[in-house]
Amino acid sequence: KLKADFVVNDRLARSINEIAGEYRDVRKFDKACELYKYVQERWPGDIEAMWSQMRLVKTYNSQKDTVATSEAFDKLLSDFKGYEKIDKAILELGDYFTDYQLRAKAQRAYQYIVDHCSDSSNMQQALSGLAQADIYLGDDADAQAAIEKLKAGCVNNEEIARDICKTGICYQLMGQSGKANQLYSY
Repeated sequence: KLKADFVVNDRLARSINEIAGEYRDVRKFDKACELYKYVQERWPGDIEAMWSQMRLVKTYNSQKDTVATSEAFDKLLSDFKGYEKIDKAILELGDYFTDYQLRAKAQRAYQYIVDHCSDSSNMQQALSGLAQADIYLGDDADAQAAIEKLKAGCVNNEEIARDICKTGICYQLMGQSGKANQLYSY
């Protein structure tokens, strides 16, 4: 009824995304996917289509469908490259993957921001998340590179201490106290 009665409403796409989110929250994943796909089909160039695709990635992951999750993630990265706020959507996914301990996917999300969104206001968070994912994945060289970029690019930011400390905690958890202590003393 919502789709039929309000077809000209400029907020309809957002409303449908919100309803799809409610379905996802109550684990009615098929209905959520249907609505997310509807938004993309009906408003393919709209920013809500990007948000819909990002939420589709989360929904497939909630269903534990790794293939669909990866395909939806690939589609988000390719179809919405250059969109305003793509960095925010990808950062949200990186944090989501981190929360679910999907380190390789988180690493890929954060790396995307570093590689493709150089003017992003979310760069500090992306570099911090990337360094942490690299540490957990045992990729110390890339972790160190991300940490150096974080230190160099964000020196005047008041939140740098928090991000450096969180990265140090990752080293601590991985049994690398020396590297953790170097970061703590920064």
